[in-house]
Amino acid sequence: MELPHAVENLIHLRYLDLLKCNEVLLETIYNLCNLQYLKITQASDSVFTKLPQGIGKLINLRHLVGKNFLIPRGIGRLISLRALKCFSISDEDSEGCKLGELKNLNHLQGSFEIHGLGNVVDESEAENAQLKKKIHLREMILSFRKGKDRGWRDAWFPYAVDPNDRRMERDVLVLNALEPPQDLEQLNIRWYQGTTMSPNWLMSLTKLKRVSIVSATKLMSLPPFGKFALLESLTIRNVCSLEKVGVEFLGIESENKKVDIIFPNLRYLGFAWLEEWEEWIGIGGKEDADCITIMPRLQRLEIHGCGKLKSLPNFLHTIPLNELEIAGCPIINERCQRETGEDWHTISHIPIINLKENSYFPKFW
Repeated sequence: MELPHAVENLIHLRYLDLLKCNEVLLETIYNLCNLQYLKITQASDSVFTKLPQGIGKLINLRHLVGKNFLIPRGIGRLISLRALKCFSISDEDSEGCKLGELKNLNHLQGSFEIHGLGNVVDESEAENAQLKKKIHLREMILSFRKGKDRGWRDAWFPYAVDPNDRRMERDVLVLNALEPPQDLEQLNIRWYQGTTMSPNWLMSLTKLKRVSIVSATKLMSLPPFGKFALLESLTIRNVCSLEKVGVEFLGIESENKKVDIIFPNLRYLGFAWLEEWEEWIGIGGKEDADCITIMPRLQRLEIHGCGKLKSLPNFLHTIPLNELEIAGCPIINERCQRETGEDWHTISHIPIINLKENSYFPKFW
């Protein structure tokens, strides 16, 4: 539908809710200088709404609610903005929004997604976003997919990485420069193309409860997530180059194994479609096993589509798991067969064990 021209004259309007607004918004909407709440609902999730170029004139706007916005330059002027779910970065040839527009949006609250981080060509642009000052944010999704990111559905499908593109090096620098606020509770990183993930701010996020690493196809090692005392849920999915998960994942340095509890609050751990994953290494000898407690509250462990994984870690028998699900992992399935499997003694204490020949999740779920 189209907005009636009379709307532009409602200069005292504070609340505007547009239903099934699939057309480009009238440029005259920026005359509504007292508008505080703007909600736009599309007819379908596949429809994009192009916000007007003059959106930056709505200086009193606090809530911009909706999905699939094409955000123009100038939104950085909305310094009173508290609710903006998604921010998409345009490619370098576009006249659209850049990451630096976020610099002064320090009142953003709740959940926030940044799409198109693969379009960032200079880490100084990421640093200029000043994410660390968005202290009211509790959940962040950082998507490094290039081009026009269509949102979470893009995580279903892979895309080609240009071998001549310096994406791997650039993504490492950009991630390091982003630095989310320290009170963050949920972090989701998608389509990151670096081979390592060790930004200098990661361990400062001591309040993290939920973490997902999705489609980081070049990543070859995992961060020391075991050090996060409040972490409750961890999902690692489509990390196609990862071959080994070792003690570094637990947060144990080889020179210092004097750690009492690792993953003290983890309830859920999921691995899916790690195509090259072969080894999940446990801890050392009996002495190490006796002095270290690992995942004492873990309730559910899922392993899907990890066809090369050879065995389960030796510490699994000490974890009070309630449910174990293994699907599409032929080697592990064979080793976990009741009574006869080589790893049966490691999992026999678990009340619910589901061993399935095929993963019921699509590869890019």
